[in-house]
Amino acid sequence: AAVDVGQITFNYNDGVAVQTVVRDIVGTGADPAVLAIDSGPTYDYGLTAIGATVEHTFVVSNTGGSVASTLGGAAFVGPYSFPGGFPGTGGSCGPTLGAGLTCTVVVDYAPTLAVVSPDTLQINYNDGTGVVNATRPITGTGAAAALLTVAGPDPYDFGTLPVGGTAVQTLTITNSGGVDATAVSGAGLTSPYSFDGGIYPGAGGTCAATITPGGGGSCTIVVRYSPITAAIHNDTIDIQYNNGVGPVSELHGLLGTGATPALLTVSDGPSFNFGDGAIGATYLKSFTITNSGGTDATVVAGVALAAPFQYEGGGAFPGATGSCTPTITAGSTCTVLVEFVPAVVGSFAETLTVN
Repeated sequence: AAVDVGQITFNYNDGVAVQTVVRDIVGTGADPAVLAIDSGPTYDYGLTAIGATVEHTFVVSNTGGSVASTLGGAAFVGPYSFPGGFPGTGGSCGPTLGAGLTCTVVVDYAPTLAVVSPDTLQINYNDGTGVVNATRPITGTGAAAALLTVAGPDPYDFGTLPVGGTAVQTLTITNSGGVDATAVSGAGLTSPYSFDGGIYPGAGGTCAATITPGGGGSCTIVVRYSPITAAIHNDTIDIQYNNGVGPVSELHGLLGTGATPALLTVSDGPSFNFGDGAIGATYLKSFTITNSGGTDATVVAGVALAAPFQYEGGGAFPGATGSCTPTITAGSTCTVLVEFVPAVVGSFAETLTVN
């Protein structure tokens, strides 16, 4: 670039004599305009959910020595656009860009298919000598929106639990979509349900605020059921998250039944008298055990009896032909067989105790 100085001289006859008129001229040579677009060598919009729109602002610089004029954006062939037309909503580029100046263009990526979409951002302009263009390769990958599901039957059934009891269940959440589920949180639980420890994801749960897709896209939550009334209790786990397009929820039902605790009673009370018995003889009595509670009695066992009383056959609870087992279901009965085998004269007392 340099300054050039010259002179234009006009000779003419004014009707009397030859005259001369002179005009000095000056011009400055400058390099053509050169536009460059940042975010190179290829700008990658990354993995984006189908249905979502991702925006990026590109900076355009005029590194040449002349004004770039008639700026305009070429049409895209992929799922890209200038929102609202060139230079995009919020973009600052106008028809001209002076030497050494910058401006911005905004380009949206809105995938409709789960594919890689390469394209080119192209800005056409006149560099002072003719129409040229500046380009920046761009790419993006469309993927299915995040989809969280809670594994297992819906609703999950805690079964029957005694009032005052507690059951804890670990549930697995899986992201079967193509992008991260973000801003993940748990809500919706009210008494007698809660996240174990009171806070999502529950004590020992592994779910975090982001759940990735694919093989690593699963985690756990821990839910507690603690009935305080004898009733059927329904509730819904609400897993709230952003699926890459917007906020959504995964709902999964819970079911549990609170019941009165197991209550065992022994028949023939308050005291059963075998009466008088001959020394050396064996007297047999069948006692009925009834569970009048609303839940199963478990780990049922009888305390050993002292002579001259014994369980039938001299063995263990509930006697040789007794029907009681370690579990006595709610509302059911079973039998315990007890023998009185006196060996000496006297009165004897014992207590049949069932734990």
